Amino acid sequence: MAIVTDFVPTTTPIKARFGVWFADFIEASQRRQVYRTTVNELQGLSNAELADLGIGRGEIASLASEAAYDK
Repeated sequence: MAIVTDFVPTTTPIKARFGVWFADFIEASQRRQVYRTTVNELQGLSNAELADLGIGRGEIASLASEAAYDK
């Protein structure tokens, strides 16, 4: 489990800090959606279709992670 801390100086107005937090939240939500969509679409393919693409069922999660999180 990773913990990410975003340090914002206390001199930054609360409105600006909330804006940064909200933008990060939206980006994370969009990335999770890309991950879920990729997993669902690949899991919906047959073994033969996956083989045609050169993908094994065990690779689906890592491919979806790579698509969503650039990892």
